Parts: sequence; structure tokens; C-alpha cells
Amino acid sequence: MSWRIITESLQQLLNGKSLVDKGSSYRQWVKAVSNYAIDNIGELVYWQEVMEGYSDIHTKNQISYKHISLSPEQTDILLHQSNQGYHTEINDLLLSALSIALGHTFGQKHNHITLEGHGRENINDQLDVSQTVGWFTTSYPVILNQKEDIVDTIISTKEMLRKIPNKGIGFGAFKQLGEIDVDLPTISFNYLGQFDNTSQQDDIEAWQILGEDSGQQSSDENNFGTSLNISGMVQNKVLRLNITSTLSAKQSQRFEISFKKALTSVINCTHAAFLLG
Repeated sequence: MSWRIITESLQQLLNGKSLVDKGSSYRQWVKAVSNYAIDNIGELVYWQEVMEGYSDIHTKNQISYKHISLSPEQTDILLHQSNQGYHTEINDLLLSALSIALGHTFGQKHNHITLEGHGRENINDQLDVSQTVGWFTTSYPVILNQKEDIVDTIISTKEMLRKIPNKGIGFGAFKQLGEIDVDLPTISFNYLGQFDNTSQQDDIEAWQILGEDSGQQSSDENNFGTSLNISGMVQNKVLRLNITSTLSAKQSQRFEISFKKALTSVINCTHAAFLLG
């Protein structure tokens, strides 16, 4: 989100336009999040129940980098048709596939993961951070439950996500206050959204991220203790999921194959539901 604000502001200045009005400061946002935890202390029970019984069972090994890409046709179906069959969002479907892949990789139906979000939730009507640069990212735990078939897994995942209070912003707020003393799950997932930009301003094509592979983007020491980190975005009309793993080579390969297969199965299932109307 911050990079969008910066690039859009630079483009406006280069095109001779004025910047939009300044919004709330990052300091004001931090204070609002602290107040959120105090004002919503009842939410703490929800997070305690989510993390109950969690333990990290994943052995750390040498770090590896892989990626999975869908075809443009699969990506188009996922973005524009798959959601209509069961009234889902793309995150529901990606996490359903992840649930299936984790079940195949680790041999268990229930898996804790950490979800990441943009963090700019509307928790205070007096704040406007739509033009504020800063790290607002939220990280919070969820439990993925693989059911007996794909449809039930999709429905279960969708219902679970809808029950998360304020898209998870409370977990970090409670942790900061010391009300939560457990670490986040070491499997992390973050869908960043669509980065295809075809709009034009003043006959100048809008800036956008290039789909070039620039190699390793961070130090091996900078994986924040995760055993499996999956981040994805749609770019040049293709969904690409980057996978950073410290699992064993065998488990990493099993996960990569299982995830690609599960994504294809979820797309085929939801596309069939769309065609049936």
C-alpha cells in the first residue's frame, strides 16, 4: 500500500498535479490500535482459543526459494468466475488450496498458519490513513481445516475467515500489551492483490511493477523464523506464488507439488459450479 501512495504521488507531481490532502499520522494510528485492544478486551478470548494447543512441529533446514505460477487462463477464471460458484473471495480459494496442500504435506487435517493483511482497517472514524506511508501490516493466526472434499473445505475456509474480528488487527494489539505471550505460527501466507495497471493519466501510462525476476530479494537471515512463507500476487495477468521454505528438501518438494495440484483442483471445482449457475 505504501509503495502505491509513493508512486502515485510522484506521478502526480511529474504530471504537474497537486498532491491530495494529508491524512492521519502513523503515530495517531499506533495510538488508535493501542486503544482498540483496551476497548475490545472481550476479543482476547477469540485469539486465545485460536492459539490453544498450537506447537511448532516443523524442523528448520537450509532455506530454499521456489515459485508456482498459474496460466493466464487459470488466473482469469480464478479472478472472474471461481468466486461466483460459492460466493467467495480469492483469499478464500487460495487458502482452501493451501489447507489441502498442508494436509498432504504434513499428514494432518488441521494446520495453524499466520495470515498477513494490509492493516489499514477502519477501527476509528476519526482517522484516515489512506495516504499515510508506513508499515501497517497485520499478522494474526488462523486454523485451516481440510474437510473430506473440496467444496466442504472451501465453505469451511470461507466461514472461518468471515468470523475473524476486524480482519485480525486485534491480535497484534493484544500481543503488544502483553495479553498474548505465544508466538505466531511459522507458516505464513500473504496475498498481495492484483498489480496489473492498465489505466492512463494524461496520456501517460500509469507506473507499475515489472514482472522481472531480480533474484533473491532478502537475506537468508531475514525470514523471521518462518518454516514456510507463501506470498502471491497477480502480475501480467498471471498469479505467481513465491515460496520460501526451511522445511526438508523432501517436504518442500511435496508441498510445492501438492499446492499446485490443489490450486488446479479448486479452480476446476469452482469453475464447474460457475458454469452450472
